[in-house]
Amino acid sequence: MFYCGMQRRVHRADRLELARDEVDRVFGDGHAAAHPELVVAIVQAASSDWAARVICAALEDIAGALVEESVDLPGNAGLVAARSIVRP
Repeated sequence: MFYCGMQRRVHRADRLELARDEVDRVFGDGHAAAHPELVVAIVQAASSDWAARVICAALEDIAGALVEESVDLPGNAGLVAARSIVRP
C-alpha cells in the first residue's frame, strides 16, 4: 500500500515537472517559477480532461448496457436492458 502511495506522488511530481518544463520552453526560462499559477492551471486542466474522459467511457458502458440485450461489464454492474423495464 505504501508503495502505491509513493508511486502516485512520483507521478504527480512528474506531471508538475513536465508542466513547468513546458511553460519554460514556450515562454522562456524562469517563467514557470515567476508564474506558478500558470503551472497549476495547466495541471488542473489536464486533470479535468482526464477525469472527463474516464466519466465519458463509463457513461458509454452504462448506455450500452441499458440498450443492448447482453453487455459484458465487470460483474455486469447490476445493469438491465432498458427495453426490459420500459413499457411499449
